[in-house]
Amino acid sequence: MITFTDDLDNLLNETLQQVHEMLRCDLCTINLLSAEGRVLQCRAALGQGGGWFLGMEFTTEQGINGWIVRKGQPVLIADADRDPRRLCISGRTEPIRAVVGAPLMVKGEPIGTIYVTARRPGVFTPDHLEFLVSLAQQIAPAVQRAWLLEQAVRRAEEMESLLNIGAVLAASLDVDQILQTIYEQASRIMDTSAFFVAIYDPQRRELDFRLVYDQGERLEPFTLPLNEQEGLTDHVVRSGEPLLIRHLDKERESLPIPPVVLGQPTQAWIGVPIKFADQVLGVISSQSYEPYAFTERQLRLLTAIADQAGVGLQNANLVAGLRRAQQAIAEERDKLVHLHRVVADVQRAEDVDSRLQRIADGLQSLGWGRVAVFLWDATLEIAALAYAGYAPEDEEMLRDSWLPCHQGHVCFGDEMTHLRVGGCYYLPWDDPWVREYAPWSGAGEEGHRAVHDDEWHPLDRLYVPLLGRQDKMIGVIALGSPADGRRPTVETLRVIELFAQEAALAIENAQLVADLQLVNTDLQEMVDTQAHLLNTIEEMITVLDLEEGIGRQ
Repeated sequence: MITFTDDLDNLLNETLQQVHEMLRCDLCTINLLSAEGRVLQCRAALGQGGGWFLGMEFTTEQGINGWIVRKGQPVLIADADRDPRRLCISGRTEPIRAVVGAPLMVKGEPIGTIYVTARRPGVFTPDHLEFLVSLAQQIAPAVQRAWLLEQAVRRAEEMESLLNIGAVLAASLDVDQILQTIYEQASRIMDTSAFFVAIYDPQRRELDFRLVYDQGERLEPFTLPLNEQEGLTDHVVRSGEPLLIRHLDKERESLPIPPVVLGQPTQAWIGVPIKFADQVLGVISSQSYEPYAFTERQLRLLTAIADQAGVGLQNANLVAGLRRAQQAIAEERDKLVHLHRVVADVQRAEDVDSRLQRIADGLQSLGWGRVAVFLWDATLEIAALAYAGYAPEDEEMLRDSWLPCHQGHVCFGDEMTHLRVGGCYYLPWDDPWVREYAPWSGAGEEGHRAVHDDEWHPLDRLYVPLLGRQDKMIGVIALGSPADGRRPTVETLRVIELFAQEAALAIENAQLVADLQLVNTDLQEMVDTQAHLLNTIEEMITVLDLEEGIGRQ
């Protein structure tokens, strides 16, 4: 006796219990037609291998079930192995011989099928078929009512989830709060046994897995570079299209790209791009350890969530970008103030060597771990050197390896145009030209691997020319080990270039003062020499006068 309840799962399971008892079958299933009328999904299964079929989807163009729906007629097949309508399912090797099936019809329209199989041929009779058809007629209206109620409740939950997400997006610019709300609301309408939201950084070409859940536990965020060869998430980013995998083991060979498995493998996978104005901002993915956990409808729902998330993340990114810009302006202002003090301190120094050392110390205090300041003489040899962040015993290495001064003007000529950043020269250790002409670039190359494309390698160098009056290069500042660990940009070097201009003037002024002092010393020596000569002449005149007076006497 079947209880005609509005609980769809109970109704279907009770029906299959009665079918199994009456027909003594190996397997029986009830498959329901989607709202669009194109896909059948196994909603209930009982018997050998029933769990394997549960949730499976197939179109109405496939198999015996598809034929029952299309024709609206029952079937009785003695040996299905010989029937051309049978759907051969990859991964299933058990023989299905006898088949009896009936459509679930309401007002002349199919809503699904009851499908019964046995491994032995010819076990089902016309009486079994008559029983199945009669049962299908009895339960079809109740199944439709329960299915419509389930759909109504589900749609209400889906609408509420979308509204909740929209409310949070409208009220919050906090990315973490937005992502947490997406997870919580998605969990109400689909299986989120494994779930993540990854934010894509196109400059660094990496995915920031900002929110990650597994079996209800939030995991630590992590970052991975975008993979061009494999990875489902990477494929969604590159293609900008959603991806639905109902059964990973079955569909693995037909996937557009090999999946990358982290931890326990899932069986059902759904991923959608987060977009704004056709730009991919990230990916939302939900996964299940059970196959057939997701449908096309859930793919559309997650896409709708991602569309809302795209607007929210873009707004949050704009605000975050504004805050970063304000912070950058404040930091640049602080750097300018600091460098102004350094320049004033440099100008107070009495000689060139002291000024060079204060320049080196000032740049180190600005966040450069290693600083060397070189001055050249007329022959392009090092005339003066100051450094910070190096030991005294490193001075010989600095003179020999940091900057081959006899090649200075050649180095900063056309050969280095490709290394120019603003008015400076950034020398990455792995640049072919640098590897050939810079002796320090080949040392220890295997000891470090960059995580980001813009990461500063320990062997990278930045040269800031010191340009005096009439743009004459009087030396260079060599910098290494920046505090932020990033390669320089035109924007980040503006302050350094301004400081280098002031430093060059201060150095030239000190040299001018030193030259004037030397000239003054020379002049003083000349005056003293002339005075001594005059005194000598006067003394000689006096002696001659005395001798002349004595002669007259």
